[in-house]
Amino acid sequence: MLMIYDGPVAPDAPGTRTGGLPLVPPAFEWPRCRECDGAMQFLAQVSLADIDPGDDGLLSIFMCANDPGLCDEWDAAGGGNRAFVFGADAVGVAEPPGEEFTLLAETSGVAFEEELSDEDYLAA
Repeated sequence: MLMIYDGPVAPDAPGTRTGGLPLVPPAFEWPRCRECDGAMQFLAQVSLADIDPGDDGLLSIFMCANDPGLCDEWDAAGGGNRAFVFGADAVGVAEPPGEEFTLLAETSGVAFEEELSDEDYLAA
């Protein structure tokens, strides 16, 4: 599957999108980078129903943007990125901590499109 731009959406839209404010369960605490202790930037949420129609959860993705390139955001285990899988109780809008770099400038909807195989691509 390939994620493609699907136009602007509201910052609290429930579906798959980049930017905006994450939908979270009660008692959610905004993640902080293990390297610099700064608040992480919210990048995207993925509705798991887009991947498996029987699932009603969300995958929320955060990355450190405080000192770009210095906090090992490229390393899955380095502490500069976090991913959360939330259940159906992720309906509240998270309150950002008020620090810089916690939100993207734009909120965009995302659609999934089946990626062509090499054979299909050459035949098209």
